[in-house]
Amino acid sequence: MLSIQAFLMLFTDILTKKRLFLIRFSMISHTSALYSSCISHTFLMMIA
Repeated sequence: MLSIQAFLMLFTDILTKKRLFLIRFSMISHTSALYSSCISHTFLMMIA
């Protein structure tokens, strides 16, 4: 019983970390996309 409980706790911990990692990854990719579009916009403004 105790081992099953420990396994469930570990499993939940892994799932939570995975979800946090996915959220962080999506935030980072979104921020980098915003950053690159801002840089390209500035570059186009400098050319024009």
